[in-house]
Amino acid sequence: MCNFNKKKNIQTISLFLITFNLFIFKSFSFCYIMPDFEVHIVNNLPKNSAPLRLHCASKDTDFGVHIASPNKEFYWKFCINFWATTMYFCHFWWGRQETSFEVFNTDYYSSNCVAKDKLLETCQWSVREDGFYFGNKLREEWP
Repeated sequence: MCNFNKKKNIQTISLFLITFNLFIFKSFSFCYIMPDFEVHIVNNLPKNSAPLRLHCASKDTDFGVHIASPNKEFYWKFCINFWATTMYFCHFWWGRQETSFEVFNTDYYSSNCVAKDKLLETCQWSVREDGFYFGNKLREEWP
């Protein structure tokens, strides 16, 4: 009878540890071992043009629709997830033009953002009349 109780206790503890580990890995991100990231969307469109509307989101986070005035920016801070599959996309409207694309995915942007320091990397997008610049490179054009 004593061996049965020990076995049952070991099984209960094992089940608890497995469940606890799954919970930790589900909510764990690389925040503790990797730098945070900031994505900045800067409106560099002409001053007297139509407003820039944008809607940015990921699988887990929706920032809603925002209006960025000329020379103003919209930004957010995050850390990549445990599986390094973090991705954000934005939908943009400017006058009669609209487009949408990924503004961050771990594969490309995490290695091309600018390190502010050891704890933060900045990913800078500039919205201009001819398209969308990541850093100084034209990455997406208005359709």
